Amino acid sequence: MITENTEVTAGEPVPSIPKEKYYNLKPIMVATVLGGPIAAGYMMYRNYITTGEEEGAKSIIIWAIIYTYLLFGIMMLLPEPVVELIPRILIPWVNGGIAFFVARKYQSDILLDHELQNGAFYSVWRSVWLGIVCALVTVIMIIPLVFFMSPIL
Repeated sequence: MITENTEVTAGEPVPSIPKEKYYNLKPIMVATVLGGPIAAGYMMYRNYITTGEEEGAKSIIIWAIIYTYLLFGIMMLLPEPVVELIPRILIPWVNGGIAFFVARKYQSDILLDHELQNGAFYSVWRSVWLGIVCALVTVIMIIPLVFFMSPIL
């Protein structure tokens, strides 16, 4: 519901609504809980690409890949009794929280400006779908790590 005066007088430029869509903070967190850091990296990557910030886009996707490999590498190197002490639900929610705060730190200005211009955001359902797809991508990424580290284990 628009509560401000939306009338435009003659000679005034008509405010335009952005056509681009962005991923907002909560959908980034949801997708990360379901699909891991790759989901967060991809969604923030798309936000950067939409704004034209190619360097930020490259950086965030590289960090998401590094973080994913480090997370799984460390989990594989931990002794079994230590891994058993970690609640199964803890790691996805910690990843989701980290993604939320990283996105808020680096993209909140972009997202707030877009929201103030009445721009559209992708739905949470799209982030659920994206999280599931990214979970499959993560499994495919981790298979070489398992084979590489199996002599160590």
